[in-house]
Amino acid sequence: MKAVTQSLETRKRMLSKVLPLLGLIALTLVFTLITGGRFLAGNNMQVLLNQAFNVLVAGIGATFVYAHGGMDLSIAGLAGACMCLLAFLLTRVHWVIALLATVVLGMFSGFATSGISIGLNIPAFIVSICVNNIWRGVVLTITAQEWLEAPAYFLAFDNWIVKITVLVVLIAVGYYMFDFTRIGKDMKAIGGNANVAELSGVRVTRQKTLAYVIMGIFTAFAAFFSLARVGVASSTSGNGLDMDVLIALLLGGLPLTGGAGSRMSCAVVGAFSLAVLGNGLLLCGVTPNAVDGVKGAVLIFTVFATMRKNRGQVVV
Repeated sequence: MKAVTQSLETRKRMLSKVLPLLGLIALTLVFTLITGGRFLAGNNMQVLLNQAFNVLVAGIGATFVYAHGGMDLSIAGLAGACMCLLAFLLTRVHWVIALLATVVLGMFSGFATSGISIGLNIPAFIVSICVNNIWRGVVLTITAQEWLEAPAYFLAFDNWIVKITVLVVLIAVGYYMFDFTRIGKDMKAIGGNANVAELSGVRVTRQKTLAYVIMGIFTAFAAFFSLARVGVASSTSGNGLDMDVLIALLLGGLPLTGGAGSRMSCAVVGAFSLAVLGNGLLLCGVTPNAVDGVKGAVLIFTVFATMRKNRGQVVV
């Protein structure tokens, strides 16, 4: 009987790993058929890459936060602030220095979010909402009079070769850190049971802080390429990125409570699933505002579909 139960649990875990990928394949096939093949056209593939890129890059960093059971909703505000800083510096210093300064800003934001949460014993997601509002206020103040334009040369970073190369590197770094270093293992251990993890020698406070810092770094890279794509930092820069990342991670199969079920592939599969869904609906004639409504419905559905109550805990 025990062997049968273990076999069923193993099959269930395997199914939870492949189901998001099967969903992505199914979405691709459906929209390919509905659009008469236009969905797989070369120019549309470039649009898909652009739509998935920022969500995927930010999602790689966010995976470390969600893996330990945390949640950060400051990504959108931070991305907007990073774009403003980057646009300001690009006209004054070399782009490498501007990027490094932006990364430092991302690290500072992550450190502040975690530090305030731990120091004042406030849930991190509440702190992150407050931090998001702070950054949003900064962006609105800076762009109130005029938008900040990036120099013309900077727009050259928005091309297939650069983006795919950077994406491969960032995914590889994320996978390595998450699956082959103590950082990722500690995050999953904390998500499973923080008290047990601490008794096992995991420095819970330090690792949680590190997760938010990592997320800040990847958000800075997402802001870098977002600015290269649009060319300006405006009052709406970064808007919606936090919810897109959350929806993508859930579509990719990441459990809300983190733990052993957390995988870096959740960010990859989820980001492309969200891009395929939005792009396919637009090709079918759905308005952009309606697509946002669909995303909200998808968020509710994915949370419902991947959650069940078990002794008061949410598990997958």
